[in-house]
Amino acid sequence: MNIKQGRHTANYPEEFVVVLIGFRINKLSKVKEWLPVLRGAKSMTKNALKLPGKPLLNSETVWSLDDPRVFFMVQHWRSFEDLTTWANDKSLDHKPAMKAFFKRTGYNGNVGIWHEVYKVSAGQ
Repeated sequence: MNIKQGRHTANYPEEFVVVLIGFRINKLSKVKEWLPVLRGAKSMTKNALKLPGKPLLNSETVWSLDDPRVFFMVQHWRSFEDLTTWANDKSLDHKPAMKAFFKRTGYNGNVGIWHEVYKVSAGQ
């Protein structure tokens, strides 16, 4: 692991978007429901990072120390338009994965998913 000591900031000259995507495993015994969610998130992120034009700038995964059933990702997207275009593109991973999630487990409460999106203006 490469640790950068000190205080660091980025000076990104354009507007960008910060996305928090969280997962909470409510029933540990339902592995067949929550494991596909974690695998899907990893795969979607890996593929989004390879897209032409780099709409997804960066993604970091965090595991909660307060509640080990909680994982979340902090992602930086080039723009809100890039994020929504990716999320709604039926030829990419997100739409089919979302459909499969709701069919498999989305309404039974065994796994929870949440999203928060923040637009950051240029220079902020």
